[in-house]
Amino acid sequence: MLRVQKTIYVAMSGGVDSSVAAALLKNLPVLPTGQAGGRQDGKFNVIGVFMKPWQPSIHESQNTNQKFKNVAGNMLHDTCLWKQDREDALRAATVLNVPLLTWDFSKEYKKCVTDYMLREYKAGRTPNPDVMCNKEIKFGLFFKKAMKEGADYIATGHYARIAQVQKLKVHKDSNIIKNKDPKELDKLDELYKLFTARDSAKDQTYFLWTLTQKHLAKTLFPIGDYLKPEVRKMAKKFGSMLHRPAEHEKFFKKLHQAEIRQNFGFKRQRIGKA
Repeated sequence: MLRVQKTIYVAMSGGVDSSVAAALLKNLPVLPTGQAGGRQDGKFNVIGVFMKPWQPSIHESQNTNQKFKNVAGNMLHDTCLWKQDREDALRAATVLNVPLLTWDFSKEYKKCVTDYMLREYKAGRTPNPDVMCNKEIKFGLFFKKAMKEGADYIATGHYARIAQVQKLKVHKDSNIIKNKDPKELDKLDELYKLFTARDSAKDQTYFLWTLTQKHLAKTLFPIGDYLKPEVRKMAKKFGSMLHRPAEHEKFFKKLHQAEIRQNFGFKRQRIGKA
């Protein structure tokens, strides 16, 4: 019997978590236990995807105030940070012998994440850019494009887990449940639920609350069953190129802070007594 190889598009940022996620899928003959899709025979067709995010150009950084340049400008003089990240992702993909695609979502990232964050602050609300990035970019643009390209699943380096459960379809008559009518018990409907990661300190399910059944049924979180120290250990085992710290995440946090300072500055105000 001919076995159809499953294709999985893995979001690879160049960091350790997404690299190990790709490594696990590349080296495992079956899908992680309890994850969407069940067990499948044979190796997977793993394809890495680097999503180009937005960041200010050198020209933009040189025209902002000094506070902004101190955070971002000095990191952009020689090369764009996203290119460094892509090189890290490419090295990891080379070690794993998987192809790496580059999809440019920079305009969408600027609009859906950075601009959203600034609007929320201006409105006096606290934004959550991580939630918006997952909703609009990773499980929006990336998910849709991967499915269009023929992916059976997508995978990311999130610390979370997905479990497949079964929902029984029965009539309102409780006797059907008591008598366990075989005809009714056969009417099972697949349902996918999001569960916290094994590593509670690294759990990211809070940032994934917008995922729907459509996403959960087609998504894999390979590192959700591992602790962070175990992920680092696996990175060294799979290849020396995989255990590079995810410095880009620290940069973008600083970049968001710089954007806030650039747009709002700081205001001194006396806190009133309650």
